[in-house]
Amino acid sequence: MGFSFFPKVVRFYDLLVEQNTKMVDAVTVLDEVFTDFTDVPAKCKRISEIELEGDRISREITLQLSKTFITPIDKEDIHELNVVQEEVLDIVKMVATRIMLYGFREVKENARVLASNLKSMVGLVGRMLTEVIDRKGVHQLSAEIRELKEGTEALLLTGLTEIYDTHGGTPDGLLDVIKWTQIYDRIAQAIHDTAALAATLEGISLKYA
Repeated sequence: MGFSFFPKVVRFYDLLVEQNTKMVDAVTVLDEVFTDFTDVPAKCKRISEIELEGDRISREITLQLSKTFITPIDKEDIHELNVVQEEVLDIVKMVATRIMLYGFREVKENARVLASNLKSMVGLVGRMLTEVIDRKGVHQLSAEIRELKEGTEALLLTGLTEIYDTHGGTPDGLLDVIKWTQIYDRIAQAIHDTAALAATLEGISLKYA
């Protein structure tokens, strides 16, 4: 058995994994929204519920950090993982809330692919958190996440170009541009933050190699 950066006896490991599980749950439902644009209010409500569960875990991690003098890794690293994972959950909730409120009749194909890539990246971060045994494993998973992130940059640019080109100069068209720009921007931020999580975990692995 290899060395784990988060020994099982330490509560931080369980809390971070539980928090990541909420991330996976949230992006999975978001992906379902973009893949099957039915029962949208129910799906978005479920994402809000998951975010509340994640918020509870985030507060518990913060509480445990304030009460613990010696931690398995630097407190700053645990804090960073906690904050960014919670931020991703917040952003996913923002996307879901806007999709529900904006009254879209359909979703953009590029947005659907971006949501799917985000789901894949969050899943890979979860594997990094639970399966990181040695540096080789960390680098392989991190490389996969970087590749996905690089692929999203072209999708984002194409998606934004599409909405500007197809919605004309009418008031309704301009409003649609604003709505979809907000959706794209938030998905892009969630992707950026997820890549940052991978970089943090990779940095931890190098620090304790």
